[in-house]
Amino acid sequence: FSEQLKPYFWKPYFWNRAYAVISTGGRASIETLLLYIQNQDDPRHLRPPLTTE
Repeated sequence: FSEQLKPYFWKPYFWNRAYAVISTGGRASIETLLLYIQNQDDPRHLRPPLTTE
């Protein structure tokens, strides 16, 4: 499957780590969103890249 996606997604991730667009439909507080953003680099939450190369 990764070979089929390779022409379109040449990086091991789908989005830029430095930019986020968040839509919660008004259901999450600003504090919740800030905690989510601040914990993005926590190694306990990181997942391996989607590619198997």
